[in-house]
Amino acid sequence: MSVEWRLDDGQEALLLVDDIQACVLAYARAEEGLLKSFLAATARADAWRAWTAWQPVAEERRDAKAWGELVLSRADGGEVLTISPELYWDGVYRWFRSRGVDAGS
Repeated sequence: MSVEWRLDDGQEALLLVDDIQACVLAYARAEEGLLKSFLAATARADAWRAWTAWQPVAEERRDAKAWGELVLSRADGGEVLTISPELYWDGVYRWFRSRGVDAGS
């Protein structure tokens, strides 16, 4: 299991991905609290699965690539799997720094 932060034409979402079946199981619209939890160095999948914001995904949206560009992907244990540095820092600025908020607090 992994969680991905994706950006598609200004819309951002976090995806719960089944790595074995290579499909999206659920999504949550990106918002400040979810992103803070996702970006926390100590974050793990058990905490992510507890979010109440998860919504089921329609069959035609099971391909993660259909959700846009990959910003950051984290494994079940919290390890960073993939990151797009430019998209990551743009996202941190858009969600946190532009509002005077530290993403880590």
